[in-house]
Amino acid sequence: MIKKIISENYKRIIYFFCFLYIAFLPASTEIFWETDVRTNSLRDFLGIVIALIILMHYGREDYLRHRKPLAIWAVSGLFPAVFTYFIPFRDAPFHNDRAVMAMDVYVFGFAAVMLVCAVFLDKRRSRFDMRAYVIFSLMLLWACISHSDKQWPFFYLVLFGCLYLVDFTKEELEILFFGATDALTAGFFLLQGASCMFRPWSPANSGTGIRYSGLFMDCIPYGAYISTLSIAVFARIVYSRRKNSSAFIRTFWYLLFGVEISVIIYTGTRAAWVAVFLQATAAIILYFSHTGIKKGILCPIALLLSVVIMFYPTFAALRYLPAVFHHTVWFRDNYSESSIHSDADWNDPRYVTFEQATSTSRSRINATIDHISKVLGITIEADAMTPDKTPLLEKKDYGDYRVNIWMYYLKYQNILGHSTGALDIQMRTNSFFQTGAMNVFLQYSTDFGIPFIVMYLIMFVVGAIRLFRSALKSNNASTVALFMVLNLLGLGMFDYLNMYFYIHETFVFLHGLRRTKEKIQKLKLCRKSDIMIGNESL
Repeated sequence: MIKKIISENYKRIIYFFCFLYIAFLPASTEIFWETDVRTNSLRDFLGIVIALIILMHYGREDYLRHRKPLAIWAVSGLFPAVFTYFIPFRDAPFHNDRAVMAMDVYVFGFAAVMLVCAVFLDKRRSRFDMRAYVIFSLMLLWACISHSDKQWPFFYLVLFGCLYLVDFTKEELEILFFGATDALTAGFFLLQGASCMFRPWSPANSGTGIRYSGLFMDCIPYGAYISTLSIAVFARIVYSRRKNSSAFIRTFWYLLFGVEISVIIYTGTRAAWVAVFLQATAAIILYFSHTGIKKGILCPIALLLSVVIMFYPTFAALRYLPAVFHHTVWFRDNYSESSIHSDADWNDPRYVTFEQATSTSRSRINATIDHISKVLGITIEADAMTPDKTPLLEKKDYGDYRVNIWMYYLKYQNILGHSTGALDIQMRTNSFFQTGAMNVFLQYSTDFGIPFIVMYLIMFVVGAIRLFRSALKSNNASTVALFMVLNLLGLGMFDYLNMYFYIHETFVFLHGLRRTKEKIQKLKLCRKSDIMIGNESL
């Protein structure tokens, strides 16, 4: 028993650091240049992280039993690793980036060997709907043969296709739940703490009104990033209700919710507001399922009250906490002598006031309300061309530009998609250059073709329904996955922030499908024998 507890705590620590790395991965793109060698190296290191999660599943006996295949790979795997290092891939122009890719190939090879041995020799694999897994594989294979030059679908298929063949036990999925939620929570404190130490809040931090952007280069991806981190808060609020946690613990999570929502409001990111609203709605429904409506009504009241309580204290922390280090200079197009530096007085007039901090968000709320009443009257002009043959879009008013962009991209849907940059748009009124469809579903269809998005939506809808049913039955892993899919839906409807979706799309789809298949197989086994099945893989 003691040995089992030590093993579980050990795994929880490892999973914590793995998910903490995953949590910070999108931030590297927004803090550094997107093509910066640091960003590419950090992104490619993901293969080693996923390999570690897989390798942690197997025990000492498994490694001893398959030591011969592992020894063969230890020697033969050096050749593909060296080959990867010396071949200059398009996305790996620097030597240290290629070194990381070489390590990916070598380390992930051990995970692949263990997985192959477990599936084919030990007859152990995760139980989920194989038809859905085939659709998932075909979807990514279609992306690989499409006209798109994006390379991530292939690596996505290898990394996460292998991850969800692992026969994680129910206990391990519970440990994964705690590791993920702990890491996302720590990620918020670390990133926001670094923001307060490095970057005072001044108007120069954003070019679209006075909006908070933290350490990021833009307020929009920062709001989306915080809404992703808030998944942990929603999952823990529901979990604390299920376990009847102490009032102190529940108060902590509610107050943390108030802080994160306040930060999201200050960013003025409407897509993040929608994502948080969908997650909050699901959290309230799950809360009601355990307490009933009479007691459960305290949940939405507590959520609203926590935002009211923490709204101004959050602003005060962002505004009055003194910067420890000098204003950072590695943000692209963000450094300015007119912005606040660490040596500024606490009452410097360049600091943002509370009125300024809320004015942009208020105006965006009003603009959204006005826009809803005008949606049916929108017209587009997408046929005109600039001298360099870039299409021009007419923008009637600020609230219409997303719908204009969507209608434009809908005109060019096809079977095999388009290459990167083929449909870039030049907005006529304000010379705004748009490089994406502002909708993750429409962007995927544009990049990879109509068959891809059809398979994608099947996985999305079926996975979301099954996750919701499983979450209602108090499954913690399904609960956090449900909040992930709602966060993806809210952000994806109004933006294309691709880096935020790499991780949890597969977790959402395949975990939801795994739950239903597990239930079917358990019923079949029980009919054959009256033996109770314990510690069964999910």
